[in-house]
Amino acid sequence: MEKKSAAATVNEPRGPRGKKPPPDLNEQLAVIRVLSEIPKELRDIQPLTPKQVGVLIDREPKTMERDRKEQRAAIAAGEDIAPLHPRSLPYVPPVGTEREVQYIVSDVLAYLERRAKSVDRSFLKRGGPGEPELRGFQSWLSFGSASDTWPFSIQADGRPVDMLEAIATGRLTEDAVRLNIGEFSKKLSDAASLKTVTDDKAAIAKVARKPVAAKTASNNRASRWAKPGGPI
Repeated sequence: MEKKSAAATVNEPRGPRGKKPPPDLNEQLAVIRVLSEIPKELRDIQPLTPKQVGVLIDREPKTMERDRKEQRAAIAAGEDIAPLHPRSLPYVPPVGTEREVQYIVSDVLAYLERRAKSVDRSFLKRGGPGEPELRGFQSWLSFGSASDTWPFSIQADGRPVDMLEAIATGRLTEDAVRLNIGEFSKKLSDAASLKTVTDDKAAIAKVARKPVAAKTASNNRASRWAKPGGPI
């Protein structure tokens, strides 16, 4: 039998063959980092709609509706809910005239942290340059691949604003969406073009005079005869 070399017998920790990190791990870690920087007093009261939460955790609102239904059934049956499943997310039922459930930023952050901590990081390469660590929106712009997405809050004028920044500065809108770099650039360009057209129209309307109907010769003659003591 062939004798194994010393190098071959070293028990170096390695991840499972072919195992890869979740495609959104880097982005999710950046989201956790930025949300953690928002003052706790704001995180504990800031509500989010199912659509906004779906954008943050990359889950469809309809699927989240099913999650809530399963959560209610589990609670009624006294069953435990897996803390890593989206159905574990607490939510606030509609109150009074409200028509939609709400989530709280701090609860969403806690769920993302639980999920990130559970990820097996044995796939990380030993030595050599790793994937650049995303620190937030700006680093996503610098290092994100063509297929990577980021959560945005679309403003009334069509501008895509970093959703995490929108939460922190009170600019959060219902129109939340995940965009890749190409889609972000397109929306930003469209918003800029729309603003230019709107500004141009406003400037033209400000200086333009309203057209005055010209009086014809026949109308002038008729008005002269209609006056008391006209030409005769």
